[in-house]
Amino acid sequence: MFQVTVSYGFPVDPSAFDRYYEDVHLPLATTIPNVRSLVASRCESWGGAEAQAYFQVTLTFDSREAAQQAFQSDQGQAATADIPQLATGGFTVTAATVEPTLTIPTAAPEPDDAGLPTQPVDRDVPARTEQAG
Repeated sequence: MFQVTVSYGFPVDPSAFDRYYEDVHLPLATTIPNVRSLVASRCESWGGAEAQAYFQVTLTFDSREAAQQAFQSDQGQAATADIPQLATGGFTVTAATVEPTLTIPTAAPEPDDAGLPTQPVDRDVPARTEQAG
């Protein structure tokens, strides 16, 4: 999996940003081919630190190549060309390969008679071994 995240700085007029994003930019972004998911987030302060951005959007693709094809398409180019209309507070783009992660269940499975979990643990992540030094 591959992700492209656009982080938008604090806009000159937050209400205008919100309206433009919903009415114009989001409809453009949803036409980009190869997108597996699009997640939009309003940024907040955390742990005493001020938010570093106003808003961010993460698009997930099957691969880097799928993302490149998507942004080279007419729809991808139209959405990209529209970003400056929206980003009165500036923007940054980050691209990243998604690393395998361990799936953590939201609730612990009930143990069986031997006291072992009844559901298998996701083992997609290679085990790490420590070497004595």
